Amino acid sequence: MHRGLVMVGLVKIATFAVLFLAMAAWFFRIVRWSNFRFALARLPEPEKIYLVIGATLIGGCFFAGSSIGYRGIHLLFALPGLLAMARMKDDLRVRRAAKLGCVLVVALTWVGFFTWQAGSAEALFPQILTALIGNTFGIRLTHFLWFLSEIAWWQIVTLFVAIVIGCCSNWFEALPEWGACCIDRFRACKCFGPKRTFTAGQ
Repeated sequence: MHRGLVMVGLVKIATFAVLFLAMAAWFFRIVRWSNFRFALARLPEPEKIYLVIGATLIGGCFFAGSSIGYRGIHLLFALPGLLAMARMKDDLRVRRAAKLGCVLVVALTWVGFFTWQAGSAEALFPQILTALIGNTFGIRLTHFLWFLSEIAWWQIVTLFVAIVIGCCSNWFEALPEWGACCIDRFRACKCFGPKRTFTAGQ
């Protein structure tokens, strides 16, 4: 029994390491796409803001700990921005990444029905599976769906972190131009224009 628990722990550690390395490789691949940042820069401002809000909330909830019960609702913030990116005529890789994000968002908003409280007597879907295919196969299928959902969460969080970094990079690059524009407007303000001299009778 003790040996079995050790094996389960090793499998979990190995799975986590594989997921982390795979998503890290995909992340560095995404952020190197120049068209990815161009697509983010071309997004309409409302879609861009909501995309960044949703991506930041999901990324924060994911790395803060287990909060799957309520973090999924934040996915809806990012959906309009992902749909807008998927319709852009940019790099095919960017469109594929955006379409993958849309599919993952829709799937993860419903995955709780299949995996929520798995193994508990209150779980509805496992009860349905148990009645249809038996307890053993039902539990195994539920655990397999949970494993797929974890892979999907890692994928969507990786994409969202790349989106946040891409948007922040675009904003930081635009800061000097924005600052110069503000200074020009400040200097052109009427209150800093040439002073008028008033003579008697004016």
